[in-house]
Amino acid sequence: MKVLFKDEEVQKLLNDYQSLINVRIAVFDTHFNELFSSPKTISDFCSKIRCYPKVADACKYCDHKAFRQSKANKDIYIYKCHLGLYEAVTPIHDNEEILGYIMIGQVLDENPKKDQWQQLCRKLSSLTEYSEESNHFEDLKPLYNNLKQMSIDQIESVSRIMKACASSIWLQHIIDIERSPIIQRINNYVLNNYKETITTEKICHDLKISKTTIYNYLKTDYNLSLSQYINNIRLEKAKELLKESSISIADISCSVGFDDYNYFSRIFKTKYKITPSKYRKTFNMSLNNFDS
Repeated sequence: MKVLFKDEEVQKLLNDYQSLINVRIAVFDTHFNELFSSPKTISDFCSKIRCYPKVADACKYCDHKAFRQSKANKDIYIYKCHLGLYEAVTPIHDNEEILGYIMIGQVLDENPKKDQWQQLCRKLSSLTEYSEESNHFEDLKPLYNNLKQMSIDQIESVSRIMKACASSIWLQHIIDIERSPIIQRINNYVLNNYKETITTEKICHDLKISKTTIYNYLKTDYNLSLSQYINNIRLEKAKELLKESSISIADISCSVGFDDYNYFSRIFKTKYKITPSKYRKTFNMSLNNFDS
């Protein structure tokens, strides 16, 4: 699988966000390498403190830990870095797999800057050979004071807008995925046959590929087994019907290929953290609120 970003459109989205929010925003690949950002460079303060090797290592460790946490949750992760600055990261993903990440930062909370500065100096002292009393870090203070300060509510708000940007990248097709021909054949087969019973033997016979090949490609591209992959497609189709039709949930279950209604309800709730009936009610309530 190869992930391709539309460079100009991604950069415009980031520039719009940064112009509106005045917080640095960046897009990273799945290996945590920065691809796009606005502005292009990190803050002068962060750039300066990373001249200290141990600080730079701690910053990198903190960022990677945040990416991994966001990956595990498949959601926004808001956190304080090791020096007390707030950052947030959210994944860019389709229905199943993570294609990259967006990160924002670095901002201070609404506590007095003087108190936060003193705490930061103590942390810097532990990562360098300079004592807190040496005043060695005074040249950093003007750069520190230039950092944006926000309330926790504001930090959460700009993080949610960041998540909307991540969704926009996928939904507006600002990102493309190049898949192997075999994955495309498997995907097309399941989309054309998800309403029917699909066994491993049948798909291998019809596509003339081995079980091992199917397993390896699905594992590499989606980290899913064949049955998980088929169920996920069926669940997405069920979501569409729950939103767009008045068909009973039992009939929806059957129409997307699930013979057992109870099994369908159970795995739907496991995947989406909500029952099919509550999902439909929530969607309808949102529509009613919008119309009113």
